[in-house]
Amino acid sequence: MDSVGNVLKAALQISGIKDKFMIYHCLLHWEEIVGPDISLHTSPGIVQGGTLFVNVDHSVWCHHLTMMKEDIINKVNNFAMRSFAAEKIIRNIRFQAGNLKNNKNGNNLEEEEKQGNPIVMVSRQEMDTANQLAAIIQNKYLHNKLVNLISTDLAFKKNRQIEQWHTCQNCKSLCSPEEIYCNSCKIIKKHEKELSIRKLLLDIPWITYEECNQYESCTKQEFKKAKEKLIEKFARSMYAGNQDMMQTAILIMLVKACRPEDITEEMEQYIIKKYSRRKKSVFTSRS
Repeated sequence: MDSVGNVLKAALQISGIKDKFMIYHCLLHWEEIVGPDISLHTSPGIVQGGTLFVNVDHSVWCHHLTMMKEDIINKVNNFAMRSFAAEKIIRNIRFQAGNLKNNKNGNNLEEEEKQGNPIVMVSRQEMDTANQLAAIIQNKYLHNKLVNLISTDLAFKKNRQIEQWHTCQNCKSLCSPEEIYCNSCKIIKKHEKELSIRKLLLDIPWITYEECNQYESCTKQEFKKAKEKLIEKFARSMYAGNQDMMQTAILIMLVKACRPEDITEEMEQYIIKKYSRRKKSVFTSRS
């Protein structure tokens, strides 16, 4: 006879919300998975394209948790596999400094459900199906959550079909007719673009926006933001006294937009004076 986990997995697969329920179950047990200290400062959110988005109450914790990312990913996936005999449910985590909405452990699922309730109602037959699929869950609280999740998902899909929503080009989520990607995938794509611009700037620190745009399509604001973050990174290193000659040269080329052969002693002195004497408070972390 199949285990409860295998039967539940099969039932959820049939309903089309296996991933959603597994994620929901893990988020309900967030404190058990990551421990009380991390849980107090974090708010697990949605998962899109295998990436779990987690709100964090302070930028310092963002940095700290980023260093622990692989360990947390393993803990979430191991919990899911123990609970459902399932495959890994997340491949990446993105920590974002933000509000935890006054929730002690950051689990805002109840509030999100209320805000996301669609207008379209499910039929009695669909509700019966939801109850049959959830019948295997003995825990009453979890059973009701699964029934609600299945019915809400069905209603959402109906509502989106009426509004002519379509599947995101990057994942299976629905997005509005005027968009190509869902909101979560847009965040991921934006982050990927910034990393691509920063890589270009590291390879060619003197590159201009117009030149960068030939390799990586971006707006002036995106180019400026990526460049500012890179300058801040090297400036922090210089302030801490960890900057070598190559890093100093890259910082000069980034700030002055000049080629290596155009670097002068005056430029070097200017950069050293400007960044090595700045106060620590200037460098506020950015998410």
